Amino acid sequence: RQTRWNCDWSSDVCSSDLIGLSIEEDHSFTVLHVREVAPQPPVAKRSPSGVPPRRVLVVDDNPDILESMSVMLEQSGHHVKLAQNGNDALDVAAQFMPEVVLLDIGLPGLDGYEVARHLRKMPELDKSIFVALTGYGQTEVRHRAFDAGFDLHLVKPIDLQTLDKILMMPLPPRIKTH
Repeated sequence: RQTRWNCDWSSDVCSSDLIGLSIEEDHSFTVLHVREVAPQPPVAKRSPSGVPPRRVLVVDDNPDILESMSVMLEQSGHHVKLAQNGNDALDVAAQFMPEVVLLDIGLPGLDGYEVARHLRKMPELDKSIFVALTGYGQTEVRHRAFDAGFDLHLVKPIDLQTLDKILMMPLPPRIKTH
């Protein structure tokens, strides 16, 4: 008879169909000193970091940043699309309908401010969270980002904890002003 264990070792939560006993075919056995917990009702799927999965669009002209952000987000269970310029970002967003847009301000051609203005006009993205990513933290840059429609302004590089906090934010209600 084989025992099936379902354990989350980080929180010492385990459940089994036997009480800590595994009997092998050769009649040897193993007693596991594990606390038994009744099965829990299903919970909404969350990423390994505890953040609910989101549709995230990452826009940056630096391929290394795109790659690292993509890997980090996908490993956390999110659905990710990438764009290297403003025009591609508009096309991808129209199809993907991201819940969160991580957008570099300093894009060549159509810059991040202009991309944000265009995306904010799309009714389907009305509740999306727009995050300006930039190397500049001056007050005027922040004001310009908020005027363009960004919800948050972050100076690169951003860390995983900050990103998780952003991804856990509820999608905001929007009030049309135009």
